[in-house]
Amino acid sequence: MPNLDLEGIVARAEALGASEAEVYFKRLRTITVRFTDRLESVTVNSTSGYGVRVAVGRRIAVVGVEDVARESLEDAVRSAVAIAKATPEDEKWVSLPRSISASSVEGCFCSKTASIGSDEAVEIALEAMHSVSEGSSISRPVRGGLEVAVLEAAIANSYSQPISRMETVTDLYVTAKAEDPSGSVTFTRFKICRSIDELNARSLGMEAGVEAPRFLGAKRMEEGVARIILHPEVVCSMLEVMLSQPLSAEAVQKGRSPLTGKIGQVILSEKVTIVDEGAVGRWVRARSFDDEGVATRNNVLIDRGILKSFVYDTYTAFVEGRESTGNAWRGLSSIPRPSPNVLVLKPGDSTLNEMICEVREGYYIVSTIGEWLSNPISGLMQATVTHAYRIRGGELAEPVKGSVITADFYEAFGRNLLMIGRDLTAFRSSVAPAVAMENVKVSG
Repeated sequence: MPNLDLEGIVARAEALGASEAEVYFKRLRTITVRFTDRLESVTVNSTSGYGVRVAVGRRIAVVGVEDVARESLEDAVRSAVAIAKATPEDEKWVSLPRSISASSVEGCFCSKTASIGSDEAVEIALEAMHSVSEGSSISRPVRGGLEVAVLEAAIANSYSQPISRMETVTDLYVTAKAEDPSGSVTFTRFKICRSIDELNARSLGMEAGVEAPRFLGAKRMEEGVARIILHPEVVCSMLEVMLSQPLSAEAVQKGRSPLTGKIGQVILSEKVTIVDEGAVGRWVRARSFDDEGVATRNNVLIDRGILKSFVYDTYTAFVEGRESTGNAWRGLSSIPRPSPNVLVLKPGDSTLNEMICEVREGYYIVSTIGEWLSNPISGLMQATVTHAYRIRGGELAEPVKGSVITADFYEAFGRNLLMIGRDLTAFRSSVAPAVAMENVKVSG
């Protein structure tokens, strides 16, 4: 952990005139391997830095520094205090967290993953690359990458002694290309997890190689209104885009959330329960404490369709006279802001085959792009379909692609929700099963 005294940094800021001070330390070490149909690059990188936040009464300033030399840190502390003294008062400011602590979260750190070197990382990446052709003789790798990251974080403030944590994250993706006389198509498989032992690089590469040829000759989807099933990874992307901002207390307090004033109201189907599982270590954005040093926990946000809570950092919590939910996120040079840690859509009890049978006529959407163009404030959900299957007579039929699907998010996951799958998939900052819905517009 840090080789500088965090408590000493806090004391130095107070000696210079800060009424409160906080210092946040972060060190990130990464090994990155890139490949096409051959090894392209291997990069080993390490960055460290401090974020210093001070209050002079109700005047707040944050200064970040990536140079950990003692002289640079002294300059950062002096600058933070000077900027705060010259900054207008924030009438809503109450204080920094008045105590900091860590929750007991297991599974965030893998010592084996933290100790691997670049040679072993290359072996894992090449295994994924070479296994693409095992999936199909007409598939070849065209793009891929592996990143192994080790994060160390620590924090201290005027009210508490330092706490620290360590995390590991591994991220592997493989894009396979298949070609025949009808044309060519690519397909990408990826996995993000805590440990290299969970990656199963050979299986991931083979899956990409198997899937790519299946979409050769894919036709465009028919325009109209359809029943669809969304693959878990697509559901994850939609949840991140459509709910991360609306569920933030900051967005609510600034009038930028469609959920303002709806606590206790039904907003989605009774089949939908969403929990922010920030204290479940196997999810890659879970952690034992947030970026203010507040212990994380699992917060029920939507319970059987009823909106129960938003996510708070200390500032937004104090505005409403409540406690932080442990959801502060920050950069070294930015103030913390509340955001979900890990949005988890709780599973239902349906298998994919049962969902396909229930939909009977429609589409199974395997992957999409462009969902980030959706509008979380208006609730307009949209995405461009890159890989999908037609469902005919309750069975998967021919591959299709290339259309845009649109729906009102709150209707799609509300009255138009048909079924929720039982198998969870983790993707970035969310976890979800497959979901079946009706009355989705297909166009383009």
